[in-house]
Formats: sequence, structure tokens, C-alpha cells
Amino acid sequence: MATLDIIMLANTVNDDIYKMTKNALRTLKESSGSENFNIILVESNKDLHLEYKDASVVLKPGIPFNYNTFLNIASEQCKGDYSCIVNNDVIFHKDWWVKMEKAMVKHNLDTASPRSPTEQNGIVPFAEIKHRFTPETMVKIGFDLIIHFCGWCWVMKKEFKMKVELKRLNKQRQILLKCMKNIKLENINKLEI
Repeated sequence: MATLDIIMLANTVNDDIYKMTKNALRTLKESSGSENFNIILVESNKDLHLEYKDASVVLKPGIPFNYNTFLNIASEQCKGDYSCIVNNDVIFHKDWWVKMEKAMVKHNLDTASPRSPTEQNGIVPFAEIKHRFTPETMVKIGFDLIIHFCGWCWVMKKEFKMKVELKRLNKQRQILLKCMKNIKLENINKLEI
């Protein structure tokens, strides 16, 4: 079975959120194939000293919360065949990863989201129905949010993740170059490095 890095973000402000996060971690650990999981929890409440025994790695960045920044920090810990971003309120069924990996291999998917077996409150009705009643063996390919992509659990191949990271780095490089064009050369020469 392939290796899977799982990134989960948490902001533990009370005991209920702590219990919810621990429950999500426990159900991950109880999943089939979990011996190949690297569970990376990013806790934004750096002041609490909480135990997360089912996480492989617990990161406390010590900077103000920024969803994308925290994902990027956790992403540096990812070395597996697949990476997965999950919410800390998800209860994982025992065979979720076995089925997910099988579907991704069979259909040569770069990225995928599983269906939810329970009602998703607040989701557009036609999308919610799809998530509850799509058979496990059916794969729907497309580009629509909610219908084809669910942010509560998103799995991607290592190669896809690397493409995304490369695009992010190229975008940062473009921004830096654009900023440098606005700085006069004489000012650059005066900088002490």
C-alpha cells in the first residue's frame, strides 16, 4: 500500500474542539493502511500543551494563523506517495483510504475527494445528495467545487503536489521580480546584507 501524508489543522480554543480533533485523529489511526500514514497536525493555539498521541507530527508555528501558510509549513513534512488535507471534524470510516487509493489508481486520478456517507449541512441540495448517495464504485470526474471537490478531505498524488508547489514558488518569484523592478538600483547597492 502507498504511503500517505495527512495534514490536519486545528485551533483548539476549548475542550470540545480538542475532543473533536482527537476523535478525527483516532479514526485516522484506526483506518486500514494507517501503518503507512504520516499524520501531521498543525495546532495554531501555541499556548496550550495538549497531547495528540495519534498524530505522527505536531507543529505549532508560533505565528498568526493563516490557512495557506500553515498548509505550506505542514507540506514540508510530506514525503509520501500521496498527500491529503483534511478537516479536524471528520470521522473516517475504516476502509476510506483503501477505497480512495484503489479509485485513484484505477482511474489514474491526480487528485480526488471521497464522498461523505452522512448529510452535509449547509451544502447546496443537489451537491449534498451526490455526496451521500453516489455509490463507492462510481468516480465522477470534473472541475466543479462541492460536486467534484470537497475541501473536508482532499487527496493528491505526490507528482501533483509538486506541480502545485512549483507553481506557488514561481508565483512568489514573479512577485519578487515585480517588486524589484520598482526599487532603484542605487537603493539596492546601499542595502547591507
